[in-house]
Amino acid sequence: MPHPLDSIPQRAVDPGRFPLILVVDDDEPMRILLRDVLENIGYQVIEVGNGQDGLEVCKRVYPDLIVLDCMMPVMDGLTFCQELRTTLGAASVPVLMITGLTDLEIIDRAFAVGITDYIVKPVSISIIRQKVHQLLQSHNAQTEPS
Repeated sequence: MPHPLDSIPQRAVDPGRFPLILVVDDDEPMRILLRDVLENIGYQVIEVGNGQDGLEVCKRVYPDLIVLDCMMPVMDGLTFCQELRTTLGAASVPVLMITGLTDLEIIDRAFAVGITDYIVKPVSISIIRQKVHQLLQSHNAQTEPS
């Protein structure tokens, strides 16, 4: 049986088109909600259910933004982010963590491993849209030549 990531081409998107967002969350209803919200406002979305699959996607395509859960099977969000930043060298990709965890130690660790921003569930659709828009704008401003 083929792996679900096998259907993702080496370059899944047209670089001149809308930004590509990778959603990494083991909660399928949350992934579907995020995909629907993001696609409805014009973003391209790839979704996976754990951090290991997220890293595999990042080896094939370079997302413009990653939306990430913290607690997942196989590889959690903190380990994913640390691997993304160190092993794959993707230091500039913004990472938005959306999770139900409110423990200050976890939040501090999330920022220490490279999370760009953090939202606690439950979260409104409006906040997700605004955060995604802000992070992409900020990232684009930082990566544009002067």
